[in-house]
Amino acid sequence: MLELIIGPGGKTVFASEEDRRRAWEEHREELIGGRRRAGRRPWGWWKYDATEKRDDRDQTIQLLAMGAVGAAERAEIEKGWQVYEFGGREMAAVMGDTRFYWRHRRSYGIADNWIAPGQPTSLGSPPPEEPDDDEDDDPDDPDWNSL
Repeated sequence: MLELIIGPGGKTVFASEEDRRRAWEEHREELIGGRRRAGRRPWGWWKYDATEKRDDRDQTIQLLAMGAVGAAERAEIEKGWQVYEFGGREMAAVMGDTRFYWRHRRSYGIADNWIAPGQPTSLGSPPPEEPDDDEDDDPDDPDWNSL
């Protein structure tokens, strides 16, 4: 089942693609509903169920844009974002530069337009996104990891 969570690591444990798909279909609910983080999906979901191919955005941001996140999961995501938002504000204050704030937020998948409860605004306007040097976002890549 690990392969259906993180993807094949160069050599698949399944005899064929058909066997792997059948295993995904049989264990889908268990793997999606298991101990996953909010705003994340296992490799099999991206490979077999997603309505879009995995792109270079943060996985949480892409799932939100796709409408693949329900209200309860969104609330769980935002609860986590609040912690990271505080860290980003602290980092910007220490460094004296809001670029650190935005880089920190983006590294944790916080949507640019999200404002933490109790905060009047985010710190300035988001700068253009930096090129993604993460090569591990493609579920067809044998080294892809969604955890």
